Amino acid sequence: MVIAWIHNNVSDSIKNSILFVNNASDAWKILEKRFQVVNGSRKYKLCRDLFNLKQNGVSLLEYYTAMSIIWSELEDMNALPFLNGLDDEYGAPRSQLLMMDPFPSVEMACSVIQQEETQRETLKMTVGQSSEIAVMYSK
Repeated sequence: MVIAWIHNNVSDSIKNSILFVNNASDAWKILEKRFQVVNGSRKYKLCRDLFNLKQNGVSLLEYYTAMSIIWSELEDMNALPFLNGLDDEYGAPRSQLLMMDPFPSVEMACSVIQQEETQRETLKMTVGQSSEIAVMYSK
């Protein structure tokens, strides 16, 4: 009965992957392994969707429903909300953090971004000094 319930509540493509599993426990384990993967990009998108969500003339009930759907999905995830506010120049380290499994702690993510910031500042100083030396030589 449980296997039939699982088959009736998943899409056809997913159903095909568990069609010949003989017991519900094994089917559930297969589904859990398949969908348990941490998806940092999805978390990031949900945070952005929540931030950008506006009522835009729909009823309060529709607006609240849309917001609560995003909230409940985010509640099941350990999101790093501060990544949403980072400047676009930190896109590469942000993507790397979002792809980590397991998802890093906020402190670890902050440390990675700070290292990136320090490297950028060091590079700017080095480039600035090189251009000053080039100007001096040209004179």
